Amino acid sequence: MPKLQDLIYWFEEGGGKVWLRIVASVLLLLLIVLSYNWFCFRNMATQEAMDYAQLGRNMAEGKGFTTLFVRPFSMCLLENRAARNPVLTAPWDSADPARLQGMHPDLANAPVYPLILAGLMKLLPFDYQVDLTHRFWSSSAGRGTPDSEETSQARRFRRYQPDFIISGFNQLVFLVVATLCFFLCRRLFDGQTAVFSTVLLLGTDLLWRFTVSGLATIVLVLIFSCLVWCLVRLDETSSPGKEQDASEASPKPGPPVNRAGFACQVNKRTALAWAALAGVLVGLGALTRYSFGWLIIPVLVFIALFTGRNRLALGLVALVAFTMIFAPWIIRNVRVSGAPFGTATYAIVENSGLFPANTLQRSLDPNLALPGLLFVKLSWSKLLSNGSRIIQNDLPRLGGTWAGSFFVVGLLMQLAERRTRRLGYFLGICLAVLAAVQALGETHLSAESPDVNSENLLVLLVPNIWMYGTNFFFRLLGRFDTPLPQLRHLITGGFAALVCLPMILALLAANRSPVVFPPYYPPSIQTAAGFVKRNELMMSDIPWAVAWYGHSQCVWLTQSKRDFFTINDSQKPIRALYLTHATGEGVFESFDQWIRAGDEGWGDFIMSCLLRKEQGKPGPPPDFPLEFWQKGRPLDFLLTSREKPLMDADTR
Repeated sequence: MPKLQDLIYWFEEGGGKVWLRIVASVLLLLLIVLSYNWFCFRNMATQEAMDYAQLGRNMAEGKGFTTLFVRPFSMCLLENRAARNPVLTAPWDSADPARLQGMHPDLANAPVYPLILAGLMKLLPFDYQVDLTHRFWSSSAGRGTPDSEETSQARRFRRYQPDFIISGFNQLVFLVVATLCFFLCRRLFDGQTAVFSTVLLLGTDLLWRFTVSGLATIVLVLIFSCLVWCLVRLDETSSPGKEQDASEASPKPGPPVNRAGFACQVNKRTALAWAALAGVLVGLGALTRYSFGWLIIPVLVFIALFTGRNRLALGLVALVAFTMIFAPWIIRNVRVSGAPFGTATYAIVENSGLFPANTLQRSLDPNLALPGLLFVKLSWSKLLSNGSRIIQNDLPRLGGTWAGSFFVVGLLMQLAERRTRRLGYFLGICLAVLAAVQALGETHLSAESPDVNSENLLVLLVPNIWMYGTNFFFRLLGRFDTPLPQLRHLITGGFAALVCLPMILALLAANRSPVVFPPYYPPSIQTAAGFVKRNELMMSDIPWAVAWYGHSQCVWLTQSKRDFFTINDSQKPIRALYLTHATGEGVFESFDQWIRAGDEGWGDFIMSCLLRKEQGKPGPPPDFPLEFWQKGRPLDFLLTSREKPLMDADTR
């Protein structure tokens, strides 16, 4: 009996009370993760996510940093580089300067995230074929199937297993981010603020949407969180007050070599180590997303302002470490393509008046000889237009909720502790730099997926800004004079519910199909890719999906039929043309664009094929190299050089 009473007391008043809270929190978090994956998971819906995934698979298969998603603009850069200096581009020059006969080098992405995915694919059992035999990956046919033919089947596709594994990995990274932010917030503020800010972070729907998107953003959030930890430790180590503390701690009588000097020397070495690690982290972030590299500016400003008399040495160490990590990849890009960031070098002129939407990436021979004044004008115009939208929409909705603007105000508070103030200044500088970089580097990817895209750089600051916003909320709550203490708990719970409301509604709705259709339906894409061999070339309006789901080399739909014939006749035969609903959104976006394109436009070509089909002559015009019209989904358009698909996967 006494033992039972002791056990009850331990659970009610002793250490068991803490363990009960921890176990309850872990179980609740596990329930949220399982519920979100069951009800809110969606297969990859963005070009970038599928591009990363197929790059990782190529690396896992030992094919190097090569891609099956071929951009016409990438072909242009490779050809121009080979023409300017064929010696440097050997052994890739001569007969195949565009690198289509073998694996095409990727010039659009940074390497770290695909490398992480490659390691994941080596460790875990990825099954790249659509699975219609397991209940979780498929379901009974019925309402909501993309076409009527599918309703006659016993099962229909729902989830793609590799997409689900990648999202699970990103969710694990997100939980690591939440853990880091909890301990950092407890270090900077207090336990109450740490717990509440972590709850709000785990209830941020936008971050959960990023975890299931397959993008590299959550990995970047982790890198940025580690960077913030480094700067906090650097500030603590290099603070001028540290030397005074060491001198006071040393005994007054003693030999000439005093402990204070030794402590200062140790602090300096530690500070140099933290500065070097900060530079390494910025370099790793830049190798994950090139635009992350601009954060070296806030890091150097932080070191210059807040690290005392050693600021020059610390800043130099951070810059050298960043350069040593980042420079080799820049050299690789210049050697292969002549541009330091490959196709991403020209992001500043994408989606501008000169190259609207995705026209630059789909151009086989764009005019890049821009006068300096025109380039400055385009950049300034893009900065103003996109910057205005970021200030009006993105900043107030930071983190995907109205509370973003409230939390940003927390950065402006005058805090008593020096290191907390300094970190707030650093986050404010990062916010300004990333907003400008996001405005200048915005492309068609942001328009296609407004919130969940890798060009959304402000989301990287959400975990750390949430800490300052939570501290601001508790300071305001502390000034709220009420005779009822329970009312404070009610206000706190109501505020948390409002911030997490998008997440709550997403879980309650639970009616979204995991299939992102249109235009992505993996079984159809794999069927279309089955008409070509692995070493043959396709052309599509969704080449990233063909590369990932179909495992086939695919070039992006060119601007005109003339470019199609240029590739087909002089570089590599195109064995299939696969167009989807995405073409309808682009080619037929406006009637005047279709008319201006004339006979060379894809709209005129598709309409002529459809008219021939109505006349009982299904197929393209006689002069087109692909003669077989394949019957598929209502929104699919597939022309092939073979009448039937390759039945045996090994023949591909």
